[in-house]
Amino acid sequence: MSIKGWQYYNHAAIPTTAPHEKVNLEPIKDKTIWNMEGKPLLVRWASEWDCEEESNWWYIICDAPYEREKLSKKSRKNIRKSIENCEVKKIKPLDCANDLWRVFQEAVARYTNYSISIDEETFKNQIVNKKNNEEYWAGYDRVTGQMIGYKICTVYDEWVECTVSKYSSDYLNLRVSDALNDVVLDYYLNICGKKYVSNGSRSVVHDTNVQDYYQEHFKFRKAYCKVNIIYRRGFGLLVKLVYPFRKYITNNKISGLLLMEEYSRN
Repeated sequence: MSIKGWQYYNHAAIPTTAPHEKVNLEPIKDKTIWNMEGKPLLVRWASEWDCEEESNWWYIICDAPYEREKLSKKSRKNIRKSIENCEVKKIKPLDCANDLWRVFQEAVARYTNYSISIDEETFKNQIVNKKNNEEYWAGYDRVTGQMIGYKICTVYDEWVECTVSKYSSDYLNLRVSDALNDVVLDYYLNICGKKYVSNGSRSVVHDTNVQDYYQEHFKFRKAYCKVNIIYRRGFGLLVKLVYPFRKYITNNKISGLLLMEEYSRN
């Protein structure tokens, strides 16, 4: 069954509301949340959005308006150079599926701290079945005309979430990420009038310096909040038993879940 205000994702029930919006907790209170399609193992949501006190859970966001002139001198220089080298435009992903797949492969080939297993057919099916509110942006080398990076943004009424960013390893020196972020932030915050652009919540699956990059170069900030988790009865007992041994578990998904449990407890 479908539950208003909730969706199934990766064995979990998560809200369809924005991080800053109030979550419908009634399905949790009356336990109908466990009957939703997919039979989630856990329910996760954020509360106390953008609280003044620092917490161990946050979203990385850039508030409107986006003002490039207020970025650091170094960041402005990098953006100008990137725009000289790269052209950024919104694309129709079905028309560029082969290029998107190539960039994806070139990007994940340099990942060393975790693996992504997806074949070409699955990748392209995700494009075919993309959500109506997903928008694709791509960066192209101005010399060769070749796509060298892309970004996927999920657009909501008041905010935008950047869900995927991939850059070709052979063209990192052109800093296409700077051009893509500059154009995307200007478009959604200044032209479309969205309240903020989010680059997601705190990462628990793998180490990354991506959020540091957004904060340092584009004035993203941490919107602190609280992460809440409840588990299906049997699964919750398993988490409770394994939790004391979390530091010895090497599986990324399991250790990530236990780390999130630690954040919710604290």
